Amino acid sequence: MNPTPEQVAAQVAAMVRKRPDARIVGIHADGGWAGGESIAVNGTRWAVTVCRSPLEVSDCLSSTSDGEGLVILTLLPDQALGLDVLARMAGRRLVRIDRWEMVREAFGAGRIDPRLPMDGWMADALLGAASKGGVHPAPNGWLGPEIAWRTLLNHYLGLDSGSPDARDLVDWSVDAERVSRYQALDGPLRLGIRDRFAESAGALGEVFAATIETGRGSLLLPIGLVCEVLFAGGGRRSATLSQAIARLEPLVGGHTLTGGQGQAWYQAARGILDGLPADRRQRRVERAERLLGDLRANRYAGLSTVFLTGFQQRLAAFGKALSGVLDGKTRIDGMETALEAVRRHDEAGRHPERAERLEMALRLVRRLEIPGHRTSPTLGEAVEAHLADGAFVDWARRTLLGGDPVEGLARGFGRLYRRVREDRETLNRIFAERLADWNGAPGPGKGFLPIEAFLDEVVAAVASEGPVLVVVIDGMDGGVFEELSEDLRHRGWVRWATPAGVGAGGLLSALPSMTAYSRTALLTGRMASGSARNEKSGFANHPALRSVSRPAKPPVLFHKGELTDAAAGGLSPAVRGPVADAERRIVGVVINAVDDHLAKSEQMRLEWTVESFRVLDALLYEARVAGRAVVLTADHGHVLEEDGRQIEGGEEERWRACGGPLSGQEMVFEGPRIKAATGMERVVLPWSEAVRYSGKKNGYHGGATPQEVVVPLGIFLGVGREPEGWRPLAESVPEWWLASAPAEVEAPRRRRKGGKRASSVPEAQGNLFETPEREAGAPASAWIRQLVDSEVYAAQLRLAGRLAPPTEVVREVLATLEARRDRVPGRVLAQAIQAPAFRLRGILAGLQRLLNVDGYQVLSVEEGTETVLLDRELLRKQFQLGDRT
Repeated sequence: MNPTPEQVAAQVAAMVRKRPDARIVGIHADGGWAGGESIAVNGTRWAVTVCRSPLEVSDCLSSTSDGEGLVILTLLPDQALGLDVLARMAGRRLVRIDRWEMVREAFGAGRIDPRLPMDGWMADALLGAASKGGVHPAPNGWLGPEIAWRTLLNHYLGLDSGSPDARDLVDWSVDAERVSRYQALDGPLRLGIRDRFAESAGALGEVFAATIETGRGSLLLPIGLVCEVLFAGGGRRSATLSQAIARLEPLVGGHTLTGGQGQAWYQAARGILDGLPADRRQRRVERAERLLGDLRANRYAGLSTVFLTGFQQRLAAFGKALSGVLDGKTRIDGMETALEAVRRHDEAGRHPERAERLEMALRLVRRLEIPGHRTSPTLGEAVEAHLADGAFVDWARRTLLGGDPVEGLARGFGRLYRRVREDRETLNRIFAERLADWNGAPGPGKGFLPIEAFLDEVVAAVASEGPVLVVVIDGMDGGVFEELSEDLRHRGWVRWATPAGVGAGGLLSALPSMTAYSRTALLTGRMASGSARNEKSGFANHPALRSVSRPAKPPVLFHKGELTDAAAGGLSPAVRGPVADAERRIVGVVINAVDDHLAKSEQMRLEWTVESFRVLDALLYEARVAGRAVVLTADHGHVLEEDGRQIEGGEEERWRACGGPLSGQEMVFEGPRIKAATGMERVVLPWSEAVRYSGKKNGYHGGATPQEVVVPLGIFLGVGREPEGWRPLAESVPEWWLASAPAEVEAPRRRRKGGKRASSVPEAQGNLFETPEREAGAPASAWIRQLVDSEVYAAQLRLAGRLAPPTEVVREVLATLEARRDRVPGRVLAQAIQAPAFRLRGILAGLQRLLNVDGYQVLSVEEGTETVLLDRELLRKQFQLGDRT
């Protein structure tokens, strides 16, 4: 048999391992040689010559230079060569090629596992790998199948495993060069590797092997992604998908995939896809989408969690569900299902703003479905309702203005926005009527402060407890405030109220709600028309502020142009210094980002977080280090442009001097506050958000809607600071804002003092402001009463000691869990018991110590989602409640 180059190279390598100084190797070859004039051995070239007589051997040796590698192939026996000739050869003899012996030597193995196929191709393939230095010593001197196959697959295909599973093969297939190496193989080695794939890759092994054999190995990942669509659900499927599965058969070597194989293929492909760089990932997904089209099943792309067209189809499905609800043809649960489908798609994570718009749309639909119509008997109750509910409506509907590239969904957003605005218009008029009545004879109001009382009643009160940073965001309405407040909470800031309740309500802007009037009143403490210069002077010299400040370090106020360092673009040292100086009791800053955005004409949807305001992060950092409280407020709010109408009569955005006939969307306002600010006895303000006097912009202010007039207010402290007598305000959002809907029969909930809450007004205000609420002191369910009266509960209280929360809190938690079928997001629970988020973890730990008898998980918290779970059946057994409840 003719020796192969691989065999000769392996034999030479084996000799060199034994004798590193070997330069001439003689091999007894029974056949001819067709391997060329040289071979490579561990990266070194060795000349190869065939000698047919002793004389040729001698001549070859005499012409060889010292240091050169030479392989002599000859049919001659050792006896035909002289001792002097043999002495120059490695081992002083001719060696014979024994494939498996060379394999054993190459791997340093004492024995070879008999399970290895002893066919010559396996030995030759291993020797081929050995000749390139591609082997590692066999562990414990035993050469088994795993080591042998790992060597072969790594050397010839670039695979790292000797028993590749489905995921390994999909990973291998994404490299076109490695796949082409398989196609370059031939003969027994190729067949052997195919059989190995079929053996090692489980239920998919044979299918994968057949697919690779047909030359479509590079499609392993795309086919796997398509399988998510073809085998969605694993059960009965449409005729179109069944036909697509049949069309797939030629690509997979004629195999008909089962549901289990298809789903396993998808899981393997998905695992590899998630680890690819973004550009390579996108190319693979696009290839898979084209394949789905080739199979004529692209109308079902929505079943995929990776295809872009699938994401578009899921968005379109939400839009269809939204339109159905608005038309009164379908229920809201169809929207909830469609939203969950969008969230499960990969693109939702890459485009969170689109998923957020869907969630906000769902929230607004929930709000529209709350029955009933209410009025606000007083202005204070209307202000409370706006802060507790209307501000969240404004936050939600603001996100809809971004629209969506999917036409049907964009139309649905537009319809929803208009429907919400129709409801708001009724409420806007009611609010304006209450505002006009109060403004005619202003006096103390419950739930709000006139904006000119801000320095006296808020800033001075907070500064009497410690240093304070006043942050005024010009034009910020309640919706922007709530979005920004949520980001502040995530950054470790907690909202508080003073012992007198300051910080739990809002402010009422000047009328008209313009910067020149409202900001002047806010920062000077008196109603007037002013400028930044007046504000700085009035702030620095305000008697109540100076009374709590050191004479040498009076209050100081900075405006937009003073906040940034012209050279570096960060916070100006002239501002940073006073904020960092805790001895300067009061520092104020005015940030114009919102008002600047409103002045633009382009439609842009901004996310109002700390990062949206250029220097706010640096200001908050310095305030935290200096131990400052942060008072966050505005001078007025705004209304956004959305199909608004320009009307005649005024030069300002949303107010005009009194004179001429009133349109149906205007109202006359008068009173001492207006006279002091404008010098006029009366002015005309639109109560509707849908009209303006000026040209088109992003938004406007000056009118009499609650969005413009109700000014949000919050006092924030860094986590860890708890001034004596102050109380943290629990995070509070309307019921319709929450994803977890309560059961039809709600558990009892009491109202607590402080914090934002829904209006307690008993009758009709538009359904966008009203939040239904349980009666205070409603009786707890029988099983809860039985629990807290039980002997086991008393024993657990003694064991828990100081960790145990008050029984009142236990009742509230259990009632809330009952109302939501024993599964409640932590945020919902915190609101139900009126606890700030930063204290919820400790409360839950105490509850678990109390309720988890002997360590059994009666109450648990789901990791990741922070959802609180109650095992009611286990609770019944552990507390020996008797009746099944």
